[in-house]
Amino acid sequence: MAKLPVTYKLPWKQKDIESGNHKELGNYIKNLIKSLRGMYDDIASVINLNAVEFVSQNGQPTPSEGQLMVWKDADAGAGAPTHYLVYTDRNGNTVTFSSNETA
Repeated sequence: MAKLPVTYKLPWKQKDIESGNHKELGNYIKNLIKSLRGMYDDIASVINLNAVEFVSQNGQPTPSEGQLMVWKDADAGAGAPTHYLVYTDRNGNTVTFSSNETA
């Protein structure tokens, strides 16, 4: 994505905005919008929060690629977290985030 120089002066006055001499800024904003749209699509396709599965079991589950699960550790000992978010990314890496709530 093209970057604007740090010294770039954003048009602020009405006549400057209407002059239309800001092709550099226009291209930057177009690229920024494309980039944000792509990120949105990636996030929406990887994590579908409407399809989060809840499981309660002793051992940590292994979600499918791109799947997010809420896991209740049915065997959590005293002082250990009871709930986790478990996610497997596109590269097959499974990550776990524990709650602050403890048994």
